Amino acid sequence: MVYLHGRPQPLLHRDLKASNVLIFDAWLPKLTDFGIAHATHTEHRAGQYEDTMGTAQYMAPELICLQSHSFGVDLWALGCVAFELLTGYPPFTGDTVEQVFEHVLEHTEVDSIRWPEEMDHLSESAISMVHAFLQPDPTARLGAKSGAAQVATHPFFEGVSWAELRQ
Repeated sequence: MVYLHGRPQPLLHRDLKASNVLIFDAWLPKLTDFGIAHATHTEHRAGQYEDTMGTAQYMAPELICLQSHSFGVDLWALGCVAFELLTGYPPFTGDTVEQVFEHVLEHTEVDSIRWPEEMDHLSESAISMVHAFLQPDPTARLGAKSGAAQVATHPFFEGVSWAELRQ
């Protein structure tokens, strides 16, 4: 996402989900399925798009409500993927798409993330990271203010050598 959002002509993925992340040699993750990705212009980062796109379990509230959206939708989806990697299931579920949407929109009023009953395996920093990505206000999400630099400073990533990962 650093590459997508940091390009001279930034790209919104808009369908980030666990099944669109493939793991290659040396555990190198690669994003796939750019079918609904949208190129934008750096001066339009505040949000220009008002269409519903993506997979229900990973869609940000602003997408569901047909509101103007920008990079925050990818940050929200990243939080959903992180939650799924930590727990084995997405944070917002339902038997129908409408029920999933209701669950996501309920989260804009109260914390409606369905955490596992046994959470001993989750660190406080992992829980904090998920909450930071899944902020209902897109401008308050982890990464919304200064992108990858802000994400890298979250306590969950303490000890990660970002320079080594870039090599």
